[in-house]
Amino acid sequence: MDDVQYFLHTENLALNHSIKIDPESPSASKLFNTETLRQIQGKQYGYQGREWTEKAQLSPYYDASSLLLPFLTVPLYYLALVTSINPVAVIGFFTNSVILSLTSFIIFITCMHFFRNGKISFILATAYILTTYVWSYNTGMMLRPLAGLLFTLGFYLIVSKNKNYFRATIAGSCIGLTILASIASIIVVPGLVLLGIFYFYKNKNQLVLFLGGFTIFGIIQIILNKIRFNSYVDFGFGPHQTTQLHNHIDGIIGYIFSLGWGIPFNAPLLILFPVAIYLIWRKNKVISIFLVYCFSITWIFHGTEVSPIWSGYGGWGPRYFTVILPLLVISIGFVLKEFNQSKLFKIGFVSLMVFGFLISLMGKLVWYMYGYAYGWGVLKTHLLNNAWEQINYNIQYAPVSLHIMALSSSYIQNLKGPLSGGLAWGLAPCQLDFYIYCKFGIIPFIIIMMFMLVIGYLVIKELNKNKCVIK
Repeated sequence: MDDVQYFLHTENLALNHSIKIDPESPSASKLFNTETLRQIQGKQYGYQGREWTEKAQLSPYYDASSLLLPFLTVPLYYLALVTSINPVAVIGFFTNSVILSLTSFIIFITCMHFFRNGKISFILATAYILTTYVWSYNTGMMLRPLAGLLFTLGFYLIVSKNKNYFRATIAGSCIGLTILASIASIIVVPGLVLLGIFYFYKNKNQLVLFLGGFTIFGIIQIILNKIRFNSYVDFGFGPHQTTQLHNHIDGIIGYIFSLGWGIPFNAPLLILFPVAIYLIWRKNKVISIFLVYCFSITWIFHGTEVSPIWSGYGGWGPRYFTVILPLLVISIGFVLKEFNQSKLFKIGFVSLMVFGFLISLMGKLVWYMYGYAYGWGVLKTHLLNNAWEQINYNIQYAPVSLHIMALSSSYIQNLKGPLSGGLAWGLAPCQLDFYIYCKFGIIPFIIIMMFMLVIGYLVIKELNKNKCVIK
């Protein structure tokens, strides 16, 4: 549902040059039914303390969505209009797939900076894309992948050795843009700002440029708050932007042990994160403290929210960790480099990657809403006692199990009508969540897969050839 709201922002920016959501925009009625549009606008009005009644009319309104991603996807919307292709398909296909690929590249060059080892860098860049829950977001408009890209790029520019005025400015700008990409990232931004100050303080000009780049985009966010919600410090999320809902520990436990949203289950390599922190502490205490801060503040802030908010109201995997996920994956490189001569470690490491790939594959093959819909429609999970706890900890009702059952049955092919809540049915009746396969058939899909295999082979061949760089 969030993705659809962000798309409507893109559409209104492109057609109406407005940062409001227009319930009458061309795609609104195709993606939401009227009742759902009313619920969304009424909820936003409630956050703003405005009255919303059953007789209230739908009209353009400001919502709390971060606007950087909608701004960046406006050219894709125009491209869709020029080529007469459905804008939903064009934006959904190209947005996060490109963002995640760029993030993987930043992971690669950051790992090269730390380890000077192309194989380790390639493994971790690939692991981020294919063995963590983020894979399932490559055909949507979730905001956090963009925030993760900017956050990781800012980190790389801060810790890299080749510092100059331009890099300092871009590093600060990336941190400010991270907030514009996803306001939820504001909890980890202070850590990266302090890290930047530590690395740039010896050169006052670079420090000023770093802080200036950050400040400019921070001011833009404050101005947007004033325009949309008549307050410089109101981000439009109502009780979600305070500690009002942070009085539970369900998520603290769930992020570790939940089968649906637990980190070890959805990004198995991160089981090694505590070991990585110990190894980093021995080499660079400042970066170690920074990573502990990022993980802890995310874990505590979102983990103390009431159920089901801490899980992101469903979705696939612990999506609130997406901003810092690239840095967590990079940290695992310290473990890989330390124990890469151990055969037992290699077996365990590969096993974690395979397990993560298989879990993530289920989230990629089947749209997560199909899994939940299978649970609601076939297994009647909403009627279970402590239904949310059952999804969290009972393997029979865990999201991955629901996806496997939906995939192995004819349930998806037989879907008709709007989804609960008025959301459109995605690619149904196509069973798989692969746009090219569903729209153009198996031949184009196989050609693209073969092309990717050739590229992968050439990359691995190049890594093995350059012995002078790869140790």
